[in-house]
Amino acid sequence: MTLFRAIYDRKLYQESLSQKFRKPFTYWTLISIISILVYTLSMTISVRDEFPSIQELKDSIPYFEINDGILNIDERVEFLGEDSIVLIIDDDYVFQKENFQYVTEYIVATRDSVYIKGTDTELQQLFYKDLDMLKNTNKDILLDTFLGLIPTQAIIMIVLLIFLFFLLIVLVILGAKFAFLLLYALVGLLTAKIFKKQLSYSQSLKIVLYGSILPTLVGTGYWLIFGQGINGTLLFILITVYTGFFISQLKTENTLNSPNDLTK
Repeated sequence: MTLFRAIYDRKLYQESLSQKFRKPFTYWTLISIISILVYTLSMTISVRDEFPSIQELKDSIPYFEINDGILNIDERVEFLGEDSIVLIIDDDYVFQKENFQYVTEYIVATRDSVYIKGTDTELQQLFYKDLDMLKNTNKDILLDTFLGLIPTQAIIMIVLLIFLFFLLIVLVILGAKFAFLLLYALVGLLTAKIFKKQLSYSQSLKIVLYGSILPTLVGTGYWLIFGQGINGTLLFILITVYTGFFISQLKTENTLNSPNDLTK
């Protein structure tokens, strides 16, 4: 298999001199996409572990119930967010407007009513007894109702946006990686001069495409083990030395056919 041959087989690098450009480019793209998928999945799992599940969020909210418009909650809930956003749920709390004169947005739920103030809206006081949804309810009913308000179309749209965002990331990373390979190909030409080998730029690029497969695999494994990428300088040395070895083994007397053979 060509992917494995790119790791050790000097004959493949010799053959690459006369191969069409799309062949090494296809193999490089394949291994790069696999690497990006591994990075992404690893980071997704890591981030997911840091965020609580829906059930954990439910469990973190104290039990409460509203009977005939009167709130009873096991313990006070208080959230102080950024940009002066405040949430308070407390059945013993006595609301006083002057305490919130410097707060731009807040929701304060007391024993018999909820006070709501938005950035561009006036303060409103809503009594539970006047709201059918809140007159007789409890924590479980309200949470299930809230989650049920999220339409299936919205979930599909969110998944689609995440997929498109991921696709964009893949394309950007692939573009950046290929741009670096264009620079590595110049280093390959310099290496060829040192070993007195005749290479065109496109031939050097094809060698670098194959030669970057093993460093890509090593970098992916390093990420999985240590949770971080390989140092850029170390990666440069690895690719340069690795491809330099194969360049030194080339037989190039009759391999330089044209100054630009990317279409071959």
